[in-house]
Amino acid sequence: MLRALFVILALWGATTDVNAQEDEKDSIYSVVDEIAKFKKGDEALQKFLSENIHYPKIAQERGVQGRVFVIFVIERNGAVSDVGIKRLQNAQGYEDEAWKALEEEGIRCVKSTSKKWKPAKSNGKKVRCRYILPILYRLNK
Repeated sequence: MLRALFVILALWGATTDVNAQEDEKDSIYSVVDEIAKFKKGDEALQKFLSENIHYPKIAQERGVQGRVFVIFVIERNGAVSDVGIKRLQNAQGYEDEAWKALEEEGIRCVKSTSKKWKPAKSNGKKVRCRYILPILYRLNK
């Protein structure tokens, strides 16, 4: 059976609004006291993704494998928003439709985790934060 493998340990908050004020409701924090976490933990997130992600047929047929970095915001209520792809500079292959299918599947799966997160906290208050989730797609041989 073909499956995608997930790299959960490399989760990290990201890149914007370092100087955000805690009273600004729309600010996205990159430095927090407590990072956002999947409600049931990293192992549960890995299990959820492995059970819900589908390796796109076109990527299977073309033997496309690799890592997709899904970037998103975890809201104060645990919802997921602003889901997209973080591309590495100078990387090749992103224009390929099989690669795009991997990216789209990663986005779809991350969106399905909405409301399943414990939000980040700063100064004891729940805050919005950016998150990057690397998803490794590898074909079984």
